[in-house]
Amino acid sequence: MKNPRTHPVKTRRQARYGYSKLPYLLALVFGLTFPFIPDLISYPIVFGFAYLLAGSLLGVFWPGVSWRWGFWLAAPFFIIVAIDVLISGPVGESQIRELVESFVPIVIAGTGSFIFSRYIRQRSRRLAK
Repeated sequence: MKNPRTHPVKTRRQARYGYSKLPYLLALVFGLTFPFIPDLISYPIVFGFAYLLAGSLLGVFWPGVSWRWGFWLAAPFFIIVAIDVLISGPVGESQIRELVESFVPIVIAGTGSFIFSRYIRQRSRRLAK
């Protein structure tokens, strides 16, 4: 029988899926940090690489979520751009372009996390055989 002091009680979701809030919090912190680094936004390739790297790291360490890390990483940036478009008045061509460009981090981070989580899962399956 397990000792309740050494094995804390888990919620149903944690017991069923091994769910932890830490990786999601990390993804949101990364997502809130990247848009506010001035040099990062100026260079789209570096900006995309930062999201790719963050998505890849999350995909390696928590492969179960896979491509959905892209949404968790890019959600703060997308929300910031959407609020900017809503507050700024009449929607112009540049604001629509910004809104469309805000989907790029979702695709890049999702691709990186998907590729690396798939690699980790395949590697763990090969090692288990």
